[in-house]
Amino acid sequence: FPIRLENVAVKPGETTVLPSVLIVPGSGKAVLAGRVIPPLRDSEVKLIYEGKERAASSIDQEGRYEFRDLPAGEYEVRATAPGHARDVAPVTVPENQRVRQNAVLLPIVATDGVDWAAGRIRATGVGSPPQNAGSAASDRAMTQRAAIADGQRNLLRTIEQIRIDGGRSVGSMMRNGNVSERIQGFVKGYAVMSERELGDGRIEVSLELPLTGPSGLSRYLVE
Repeated sequence: FPIRLENVAVKPGETTVLPSVLIVPGSGKAVLAGRVIPPLRDSEVKLIYEGKERAASSIDQEGRYEFRDLPAGEYEVRATAPGHARDVAPVTVPENQRVRQNAVLLPIVATDGVDWAAGRIRATGVGSPPQNAGSAASDRAMTQRAAIADGQRNLLRTIEQIRIDGGRSVGSMMRNGNVSERIQGFVKGYAVMSERELGDGRIEVSLELPLTGPSGLSRYLVE
């Protein structure tokens, strides 16, 4: 499943007989493996299939886990550890293939702009109108762009403070040019959650990014 049958005509009021279909189960020889970063002793990795837990695994000293003899399908990998935000990632496992999926567990440390319960990174930005006034529409557009740019800078400052483990922050990782480029690309994926005009012509926007999950910060740190 799913099965697609071509050239089948269904007529009103008549019984439609479908051709015989042979369903052959998969061999169940696929492997899903990866690492949990950092390799926390109490980490657990769960494999979810069709909304239900199919299997669970602990990790070794290097953070590695492995699920063997899997049929092809759409899975979800959930990595958890006490005191850390869980990481969730959807994974497509082809027939008889070995698939790798890593996870990053971020320690829950009070950080302004990070909502650990909701798994969101939030920041506001304020833009001021241009000094050389033009049309009302162009002035507002420029003010809005300035607010968004300020919000992006504030998002980046918040992200830099998020810790990877006891000794590293995202900011320290961004000293590597490749990591810095990835994180800055991630920030460009912001969503505008709200916008309001302040009394003096300025505009304030609220921006948001996912912390974990398929498109979250953890995906950009695990590469």
